[in-house]
Amino acid sequence: KLNRWQAVAAIFAGLLIIGASLFYGRMKQNSVWVEVRTTSSDQVQLVQLPDGSTVQLNVSSFLKYPKRFTGKKRQVYLDGEAIFDVKNDGRSFEVQSDKQQIVVLGTQFNVMDYSEDSYVITTLIKGKIELQTFDASNKIKNRIVLNPRQQVFMDKNTGYVALSEVNPENILSWTTGIYSFEDMPLEQITDRLEKKYGVTIIISDEKSRKEKYTGKFSSSQTIEEIIQIINFKGQFEYYFRNDTIVLQRK
Repeated sequence: KLNRWQAVAAIFAGLLIIGASLFYGRMKQNSVWVEVRTTSSDQVQLVQLPDGSTVQLNVSSFLKYPKRFTGKKRQVYLDGEAIFDVKNDGRSFEVQSDKQQIVVLGTQFNVMDYSEDSYVITTLIKGKIELQTFDASNKIKNRIVLNPRQQVFMDKNTGYVALSEVNPENILSWTTGIYSFEDMPLEQITDRLEKKYGVTIIISDEKSRKEKYTGKFSSSQTIEEIIQIINFKGQFEYYFRNDTIVLQRK
């Protein structure tokens, strides 16, 4: 009798496994994702999402989104930099990355969040967004509502968050091939140069890495020309070694 019930239980468990496999198989089949990846030699790429929203994807970036948005949420994943122009269709729109999530209905904003960088910068151009940051256990640490012209800088390692006012024109200029920066640490400027030109830039001392610069450069300029602009005071000795550039304070 015991063996009989064991046999029935085994059959029932088998049916559950088959049912679960079919269910998750359908889920996987319905979850068709589109991946867009740009390299350092690419141009800015315009991506149209299934809901009519658009994304301008910068160089050395990765965007992943479903072929069709279903349910009450529209979710995409970003590793890199992009400007999102989101259409309001009544559903929330979420941009997920390594350490943060942005929730919005309809607006325009810029996100710079490369997985290899130690920081993420989010700027609201128009509309309103809620920025959520997470701790090490993946629990929500901060909820920040941004208004137009506001920017949030977050240190991924420490969780430090800073809110500031910015000029949207400087933020959007990269879509036209102009990279503008105002009171930006040199290490953040060289981070952008590395992704644009496919090089590695080494700055020898911490003080120089934190020193702030204001200016702009064009993507049509060579990396050699831009390094000369950065070194306009002659404060560095620099040399090129294959795809590596070393800046050393005099």
